[in-house]
Amino acid sequence: MPIRQPKHKALSATISLDRINKSSHTLSQLLGKAEQLQGLSELCYEYIPKQFRNKILINGIEGKTLVLTSQSASVATRLRVNQQDLINRLNQHPQIPRINTLSIKIRPAQYQRRTTQNTKTLSKENAQLLLEEAGQTKDESLRKILTRLAGRA
Repeated sequence: MPIRQPKHKALSATISLDRINKSSHTLSQLLGKAEQLQGLSELCYEYIPKQFRNKILINGIEGKTLVLTSQSASVATRLRVNQQDLINRLNQHPQIPRINTLSIKIRPAQYQRRTTQNTKTLSKENAQLLLEEAGQTKDESLRKILTRLAGRA
């Protein structure tokens, strides 16, 4: 007689987020901080100019300092120039704690190798001019380069 496997409960019911949170105080604190930071970010992004929204990340508030991370030094500099205006805008919202200063850290985005292909093509007229110039040139290496360049048309 074949042995039957025991029936199992659904895994999602066994491992639910609520059950894990109840068993781990540290994890529930961490998730609470993450939710708080997400809420703060959503509130702050309403008051941050559109040109900066996708270039900065809100790290949180330490005391009366809003900590931001910028992708580049140029964005950080522009934020520092507009710092007082941004602070005044943020202090208008009742749910955002009062902010006196901004701390802007720079963390460059990871380097992405860009593979740009040269889509510019040479016109037939310019190719013909290059071939004519190559025919009149005495320098052999320059002549080869000009004819190869004319061949790209």
